Amino acid sequence: DPPKEGCADGKVARVGGSANSGMEDKLVTEQEPLSRESTEEEEEEEEGLFDLPASEVVFRSYRNSAIAIIFVLGALVVMFLAPTDRVLDIPGFIACGYIFFFFCLQNTFLEWPTVPAQILLLLACALGALAGPTGLQACGLWANLVVRCIMWAVDVAIVAAGYRYMVRGPSCAELDEEYLDGRTFVITGCNTGIGYETASVLARAGAKVIFACRSEDRARAAMKKLVEDADGEVEEDQLHFIPLDTSSFASVRNF
Repeated sequence: DPPKEGCADGKVARVGGSANSGMEDKLVTEQEPLSRESTEEEEEEEEGLFDLPASEVVFRSYRNSAIAIIFVLGALVVMFLAPTDRVLDIPGFIACGYIFFFFCLQNTFLEWPTVPAQILLLLACALGALAGPTGLQACGLWANLVVRCIMWAVDVAIVAAGYRYMVRGPSCAELDEEYLDGRTFVITGCNTGIGYETASVLARAGAKVIFACRSEDRARAAMKKLVEDADGEVEEDQLHFIPLDTSSFASVRNF
């Protein structure tokens, strides 16, 4: 057979046809276990990324929930051990339960790793709404209708403040045009929902927005819709698409 060129370890060698075939078989046989080992190592590495120990933030969140529950139980114990007739006011009970329920629920999602002052004030007011009627009964004031109405108004205000700070959150600020000129933002999954609305606000303020989505067709359609809805406030060259599937490590590395 005429000599052929083969490449091994980056070097060019001239070998006969039969020898070259044998060398290729040998190289394939040696590379197969190496490829299997590398694949297994990559799978172990990817699995290890999700097998993370609980952080200090998680423990702090559980601690916050436990402390909140202890305070509520403590307030109930004080009420039932009060020397005078205890009063379990329904509006106050609802207001306290509302605030502490959302506080513990949001701690589960790590929303309060550091509890701000307004939330601490809300928690204190909620405890006051729960135990306040018993304290007023001890002072002989709970029988007064005016005092009861004031207490119920406070309960409504506590629920409203809890909704404002713990459920709805701050309102979206309007950004002036050209406020974000020269800035670039990458938004994942922005072809619909909150991501799309975020992309719209940033683009209207002059920013360049990268649509990092899995489906190019959906991303292009969302980009076209955003430009049409903006009525000239957003140019087509402000919006760009880059494929990204956050469930794939290969896609994340190639981004």
